[in-house]
Amino acid sequence: MQPRAHHYRFVHQWLAGEALRNPAQLFTALKSSGAGALYPLWEAAGSDLPHHDRLAPQGLDARYIGQPTTLEAVIVTLPSPIAPTEGFAAAIARRAGEPVRYFVMERGFDGEGGQPRAYVAEWRLTSSNGVMRVRGGDLPALSFDAFATAVAAELSQPAAVRAPPSSIPPAPARSVPPPAKKKGKGLLFAGCGGCLTLLVAMCGAGGYLVYLEEGVPYNEPGDEVVSAPIAAGQPFELPFTWDGTGYASHTLWLDVSGRETPGSIFNVSGVASCSQSPSLGTGDRPLSIGLDGFDVARLERHPDGTFNAWLRLADDYSHSTPAPVVCRGTVQPLSGEITRARAVVTQRQRPSDWASF
Repeated sequence: MQPRAHHYRFVHQWLAGEALRNPAQLFTALKSSGAGALYPLWEAAGSDLPHHDRLAPQGLDARYIGQPTTLEAVIVTLPSPIAPTEGFAAAIARRAGEPVRYFVMERGFDGEGGQPRAYVAEWRLTSSNGVMRVRGGDLPALSFDAFATAVAAELSQPAAVRAPPSSIPPAPARSVPPPAKKKGKGLLFAGCGGCLTLLVAMCGAGGYLVYLEEGVPYNEPGDEVVSAPIAAGQPFELPFTWDGTGYASHTLWLDVSGRETPGSIFNVSGVASCSQSPSLGTGDRPLSIGLDGFDVARLERHPDGTFNAWLRLADDYSHSTPAPVVCRGTVQPLSGEITRARAVVTQRQRPSDWASF
């Protein structure tokens, strides 16, 4: 399968180019506006593509962590990759007094039995101001923690000397637009509590608030808000109201029991979304989820081939409002069978979410 042009361009050219050529602007914009600073780059990366090749920025997010006097980093999560060389996540990081470095957790070719694989690649400026890619080793696990460990190991070494020019084309010349006025939205990096904890620890941060802010994994369900039993292949909707204080993260889960195939495989497909928008459904996330990946929590496998697990279907991050939020979707098994299922919406709030207005 070939990488999708929009996804590939954004990760390998537009974001890489901004990170390496305009790091001060990019850090300022991301610290102020979070993912909002990435959307113009995402749109630009696909602006000259045919309409059917353009992708929605579903899952695109960013979080700034660290201290400029020690180590600072921006972690970017990307729309889920489906082809080799597409990225799971990117890290834009620098130690005090050293140049910015840009790393990508890229999807590799699937391993035995279709098992997804990932590796780390670093992108560097060349002596002619081009951008080159240096492929690193495979990650020992398909996880953000493994990515963070690899990035931390690279950052512990002196910054690499500029290498000869590469055949990789540089990103188009473009500067990140001035950051929009901050509206207080806490920045969210879903699914990467462990790697943020690791990088924050490198920066010397500590304490209980840091734990609450960074240490609780986002791939672990939070407090239940609403739930309902569902049937495979049948559409469902879960409306609820978030009228608390500040912002909150809501996640739609499939709490499922079932049976794997004789080859220990279980996958579900479908679509899902959570939104306050009246045009609900336009942002549906296509689903293809197995039991081994980022979207799985509370997995229990049993010797007889049965299992229990929570599969993450969709996310919503929004300010409190009387307007209802609706999570909806349709799921059905591709491999294996479902014996019991319910849709569940859970909520998490970090200290910065609660204090944001």
